[in-house]
Amino acid sequence: MTADDRDLLEQNQHLQGPTLLGAPILLGAMKRIPVCAVCPSARWYRIADKAGAERLECFCTEFRGVMYGVKEEAVMSCDARTDALDRRQPDGASAG
Repeated sequence: MTADDRDLLEQNQHLQGPTLLGAPILLGAMKRIPVCAVCPSARWYRIADKAGAERLECFCTEFRGVMYGVKEEAVMSCDARTDALDRRQPDGASAG
């Protein structure tokens, strides 16, 4: 996790769900934090393999696919996140 990743999480903690908030060790073990960590469209899961090793996986409700967990890449910028944040704004103001 980079300093930018830590800033992203700290500045957007109100957008993190209970799965990520309840898994600080798994979150801290990520090489890079995807923008999905603070996206209203993301659905996070904590998964354990047969040996009991846990990992995090993220399903995107906008793209209808797994965006983190089965691949090493991390989504760093996403138009769907911007759209989801805009939909959360009560007055229609852009959340950027």
